[in-house]
Amino acid sequence: VDGRDGPMSLLRAGTASQTFNGDPGRSTVDQIDWGYYYILAPTATATAANASVARAAFAKAGPLPPVDSVQPRAVDEGWPVLAVAHSFGTLDDEGDTFTLLLGYDDVASMEFFGDRMTPYFRRGNSSADPEVSAELMTGLMSSALASAGDYASQCDAFDAGLFDELSRAGGEKYAELGSLAYRQVTGATKLVWNDKLGKPYLFIKEISSDGDVSTVDVLFPAAPMLMYHSPEMMRSA
Repeated sequence: VDGRDGPMSLLRAGTASQTFNGDPGRSTVDQIDWGYYYILAPTATATAANASVARAAFAKAGPLPPVDSVQPRAVDEGWPVLAVAHSFGTLDDEGDTFTLLLGYDDVASMEFFGDRMTPYFRRGNSSADPEVSAELMTGLMSSALASAGDYASQCDAFDAGLFDELSRAGGEKYAELGSLAYRQVTGATKLVWNDKLGKPYLFIKEISSDGDVSTVDVLFPAAPMLMYHSPEMMRSA
């Protein structure tokens, strides 16, 4: 695909059926089986191929195998992987960096009283067409990659500010606990778009449970952090 700074490699994997919440048994596990997984990598070689073949080629520092055209297929038929290889060449004491992006377009995130809701970044676009997904994610991920340095600086500034505020409120140990609490509160949230009301809804999923979300036992302990940082999100939860 074409990126802001030249051609980039875009890899995608997903199920052929794309049945949202279609298997009743899936409601009792943590992983969804619809949507599309993406990797966007600049200045790198990339492929989608048999896992053993791709890893063997990488281990020998050889070229990655060509894209495996046997698709769709069962996942245990050769265990296909998305693989990226990048050569750093000869490194000095300062080293070097390489940035790639991982993305997931779940197309539909939540079913709320019979209403299917898209992820917030998809607001106004509920198409499950894989080409629509690819175009959307290419734009989002290309933009994010181009601004990666700015985003990293913003994250560093937020982290430092949060730790400083917590330290002033209760000392260093309190700040360490508060930092962990922030990660725990925000780590399993999903922001979706409510078409009927024209506003975002926030759902919280606890770790390793059934398919329930936003139950009282997760909302109650998360409430202080959400109210502190984003009262509107707490209202939408």
